[in-house]
Amino acid sequence: MNVSYKWLREFTDVDVEPSVFMRELCMTGTEVTGFGSPGQTLSDIRVGRINTVSKHPDAERLFICSVDVGLSEPIQIVTAATNIFEGATVPVVMDGGSIYDGTVIKKGKLRGEVSMGMFCSVAELGLTVSDY
Repeated sequence: MNVSYKWLREFTDVDVEPSVFMRELCMTGTEVTGFGSPGQTLSDIRVGRINTVSKHPDAERLFICSVDVGLSEPIQIVTAATNIFEGATVPVVMDGGSIYDGTVIKKGKLRGEVSMGMFCSVAELGLTVSDY
């Protein structure tokens, strides 16, 4: 089971560095298999609102979305995601940003259409379904 150190601190008097806490927890006989900070590799992730969704003219399984990410103009994202819809709020990694595994996302063309970022899945944010 994964447990958030921040969450533990809300319910206990833990006031030590996470590595010290992990070592002390092991000394009590509690198995600790690892410690991580999932957000360390994430960069330039924004909350986006999908304005429009249309079929890609040259690809059966791709969609072109206009997405408001808080800039002066919406950006275009080309995606194969099938769970998207107009009005959806989604995590978006911007051009030059990175996802959980360290992959840097770059602006590019998919079948001739420019994509300025990428929608992020739960796994690409370093989370699991039980995390939220």
